[in-house]
Amino acid sequence: MSEWRSTEDLAAALTFGVSGCDAAANEARAARAAEVLAAHSAAVDRAYLDTAGSTVDPWWPEPFGARIVVEARGDLDAATSSPEFEAEVQKGMNLHTRDVLVNDEDGCRYEAFTAAAEELEQVVPACTRIRDALRTARHVSAYITPKGAPC
Repeated sequence: MSEWRSTEDLAAALTFGVSGCDAAANEARAARAAEVLAAHSAAVDRAYLDTAGSTVDPWWPEPFGARIVVEARGDLDAATSSPEFEAEVQKGMNLHTRDVLVNDEDGCRYEAFTAAAEELEQVVPACTRIRDALRTARHVSAYITPKGAPC
């Protein structure tokens, strides 16, 4: 199983559509990530209400990076340095351990999925590529940011 989202896409997702690295940008990014988490939580709650009494589990994971960006108060350097960042990237690459619904000749059941060692070896380099992509974006924005701005 390979990456389901490119590292460039994952890096862009961490910005939550907010460029810049000054205090105002960090605050706006954290607020946007918090909004995304709240919307996700409300959608999951509605899905559970809609499937009450069903055997269907409507849960789906939080949007990539939202929680670590909120916890880092929008600071992408802090978010990508967080102890949870590697696990978040692993989930973003769809390489995390999880139960998978299997429906085959043996019937319908959940089986544990664990990525192969070769696949897991991709996670740390992906983290580095994401950090590099964010760093590059910051350096590019330095050329278009007004003189004296912190980015």
